Amino acid sequence: MSQPDDSPSSRISRIETMWSIVRTAAGDDSVDSQSARQQMLDRYGAAVKRYLLGATKNEDLADDLFQEFAVRFLTGKYDSADAERGRFRSFLKTILFRLVAEHHRRAGRDKSVTMGSLMPDAADDSAGTVEDGEFNQVWSDELLKKAWSALARLEERSGRPLFTVMQVKVENPQLKSPDIARLVSEKTGRELSTGNTRVILHRAREQFAELLVDEVQQSLATTDTERIADELRDLNLYAYCKPILEKREDG
Repeated sequence: MSQPDDSPSSRISRIETMWSIVRTAAGDDSVDSQSARQQMLDRYGAAVKRYLLGATKNEDLADDLFQEFAVRFLTGKYDSADAERGRFRSFLKTILFRLVAEHHRRAGRDKSVTMGSLMPDAADDSAGTVEDGEFNQVWSDELLKKAWSALARLEERSGRPLFTVMQVKVENPQLKSPDIARLVSEKTGRELSTGNTRVILHRAREQFAELLVDEVQQSLATTDTERIADELRDLNLYAYCKPILEKREDG
């Protein structure tokens, strides 16, 4: 029996972008639409919560705004989204900026704010440099967390200590391979040689970058490596992924 093709190009072609899920979510109250909305909320809910907490500096208020966002999201209030308007990240960022602004307007603290439609006319990349930087940091951190989680799942499936070796190295950057091998052997209960540690660490870094690029790919409406690279630069993640992107371009 032939093995499934798991090359980077094949894997990319199988990734469902967030915009394609947005399109499934739009238009009606079918089971598929409701499932797609829940999938988007599950995937990016943590980033939304963290941004709202940073924007309001009030845990109760952030929880209230998240619940308001979730209700609107799950009932299709944002279903007129269009990939032609920009990146999914920018689309979501604009919604959240306006949600916070709407709260201030309702509270009477900013009489000059007018909301207009609940749906942003476009993904607004110029909406406040401080808030923009904060949102991008939240988004970047969530992508890194997802890549780490995916690496941990890969370790569970493969039995190779990819996550553990890389975690030990990140937490102890000064350690050399013999010390990493000793610590990983203690953590896993399986003897790991210095040579194998070097090989696994190299593979873990490559795999982490692949997973991170895949996470970014899911939020874009394209497989174009230059656009993926631009998104990674915006999020200060390009350094992790440059070798993988170059390899994909060559492939």
